[in-house]
Amino acid sequence: MEARLLAHAVAVLHELNLFEALKKPRTAAELARNHDCDLSILRGTLEYVAARTELLRKLGQKFVVTCKYDPRTRFLLDLYGGAYGPNTSHLLELIHDPASAADLVDRARHARAFTAVNGSPMAVLPDLIRQLGFNCLLDVGCGNGGLLLELAAGDSEFIGWGVEQNNAMCKLARGRIRAAGVTARIKVIRGDCADLELSLPTKVKARVGAISACNVVNEMFAGGAMRAITWLRNLRRVFPGRSLVLVDYYGRLGLKPKPSESVAGLRWTLLHDYAQLISGQGIPPSGLKEWRSIYRKAGCRLVHVLEDRDTTRFIHLLRF
Repeated sequence: MEARLLAHAVAVLHELNLFEALKKPRTAAELARNHDCDLSILRGTLEYVAARTELLRKLGQKFVVTCKYDPRTRFLLDLYGGAYGPNTSHLLELIHDPASAADLVDRARHARAFTAVNGSPMAVLPDLIRQLGFNCLLDVGCGNGGLLLELAAGDSEFIGWGVEQNNAMCKLARGRIRAAGVTARIKVIRGDCADLELSLPTKVKARVGAISACNVVNEMFAGGAMRAITWLRNLRRVFPGRSLVLVDYYGRLGLKPKPSESVAGLRWTLLHDYAQLISGQGIPPSGLKEWRSIYRKAGCRLVHVLEDRDTTRFIHLLRF
């Protein structure tokens, strides 16, 4: 019960930008005046968060944010407190009728979570793509454009396209691409990642040499694996003979922890598993054996596997 109340209190202070305001010590009265808040409730919330977290310190009658309020903390608050917050609040309804789960996700906050996230989701991914010679790449579910920007920065000949369904994320990616000055080489297309045949212009489909999909397939396991299998089959039909670099993670919810798993890594995976569950995405398969079965049914050949056993994240290289 404490965790529930405390996490929500922190999320609200973050949403109101009060942590940013507290980079300099201020009293609760100052904050209440400047942010149109009730003084009594605000003061009590600040006292509670300062007493039970490392995010705030109290200096006399003033409060100040600590270094614990860092980019990683802001990411967690925006993603799990913001983007998936409505799903948590509506769990009572969702547990009886999950049909509205996907619509409850706050897409604007989901995009905001990735505003300060740079680079690819796995550090070795750009080097792997360069070694494979994939310099005409389609990034499905490109998010904030981090992978494409990293690849473009390391290779002046690189050309890339991103497909992203979230309009707020598209705006974020396009802004970063403009700022990097690579609009001639990287394009972001707003479209349905589940139907690339309709989302992409014919000329783009013809030029694509390889495909990457980071944290895309894990959204396709509500009710089983058939949606993921169908997506891979369609991808193979639209891009015959091409390669797919698939970056995702092994789900762990409901399974006995493995001796190789750290407590921190397991907590992170379980947190995301639960967020996926209540947002209508489902939980991805828990091991390579299950993923191999999916690839086999989709007619794809698994060429290479890289795994981070601590976080359960992986890179699978497939050939169509």
